[in-house]
Amino acid sequence: MLAHRTYAKTYRSFFDQHNSRYQDINEQRIEAIKQIMPLTHDKDIIEPNEIIIEMLASQLKHLIESILRLDKEIQTRYRKMDDRNLFDSFPGAGPQLAPRLLTAFGSNRDRYKSAAELQQYARIAPVIEQSGKKSWTHWRYSCPTFIRQTFVEWAGQSVRFSYWAKACSDKEQAAN
Repeated sequence: MLAHRTYAKTYRSFFDQHNSRYQDINEQRIEAIKQIMPLTHDKDIIEPNEIIIEMLASQLKHLIESILRLDKEIQTRYRKMDDRNLFDSFPGAGPQLAPRLLTAFGSNRDRYKSAAELQQYARIAPVIEQSGKKSWTHWRYSCPTFIRQTFVEWAGQSVRFSYWAKACSDKEQAAN
């Protein structure tokens, strides 16, 4: 089996490239890999699955190429937008999140009358339910997930780049 014959140095290099730098954990992983036993040696099971893996790898390659093309198109269009400088100034937005935020807000500034309306559309406004004396809060389940994910990711990044966002986050965490 190929995994048994691979040098430990190759695995360490792989782990370093993927930001897994805990030496003791990596050594445990290498030992676990050396102990791997194949589930079967039956060629009638292995060979068709090899074809499936080749097919999936090919699909993944095309998907990655398409995503890169789409990212390039988004960047090209974003550079032409009037509000680009505003969204570039958002703390922590950077070249990936700024275009996504602009997309979430849209170019029609009259679309949302308040921040609360955008929160409700993106479903990031919490749902508070009550029954008798009991009350609980949860995420909205049905939502445009990419937009909600954009706001959640930006909130996480803004804490790293903005003093006021960090102070707000610290205050919220202290309350919980």
